[in-house]
Amino acid sequence: MKKTFFAFLCCIAVAGAFGQSKKLVTHSLLGLSFPDNKNLDKELKQGGRLETASAYFSRGAGFYVIFPKVRLATMNYFNTYSGTRESGDRSSAVRGTQVGSSIGILLRRDAAFQVIPYAGLAYTFFGVRAAGSSPADGSSFTSYASGTPNQIHLSSNQWMGNAGFQFAKEGLGKSGLTKNIVIGLRAGYFLPLGQSKWKTNDTNLSGGPDVNTGGFYTSLLLGLIQ
Repeated sequence: MKKTFFAFLCCIAVAGAFGQSKKLVTHSLLGLSFPDNKNLDKELKQGGRLETASAYFSRGAGFYVIFPKVRLATMNYFNTYSGTRESGDRSSAVRGTQVGSSIGILLRRDAAFQVIPYAGLAYTFFGVRAAGSSPADGSSFTSYASGTPNQIHLSSNQWMGNAGFQFAKEGLGKSGLTKNIVIGLRAGYFLPLGQSKWKTNDTNLSGGPDVNTGGFYTSLLLGLIQ
């Protein structure tokens, strides 16, 4: 996997070497993530815990560089989502983060409108805290810390493939800052590479369910040409 990622970075370097003219766009992302945690939810339910939610608000940022002469784009980003689900005195809190790079192809030569299919690699960080019996609001810290443990923490980090499309419009005006604004939509899918490996704190756990903590995603993109 390390060799694959090194080769991927080499491709980015080649694109930069051949792209004499380039355009750098920094951007922020706001959207939705739909991880596929049904196998994890089955295990949580059997243990008397609350299943995780199926959709989460996500946010992120990054930058991408367009090389018009070779019709390529290199895309670097991070994206994170989090949320808590509650039912009675049970709760499940989830956080997932993806950090990665992709290479895209410019399907249009028109600089004012970007159509970029892309593919690449990402490393994902995922954690869930599931409480079977949450304390009442205002409970004593000491009594909670010394009481019977009722909350578990599980984490799973792994490599994923990432493929998607970006549609974006360059410029909301013809002068000043407005001509450098980029607004668009990014949508895609994270695909796990290999089986999920689970930990609690720094302790490895054997077995465990296979999940896709990335899944489908869609985001609004707001960027600025540098």
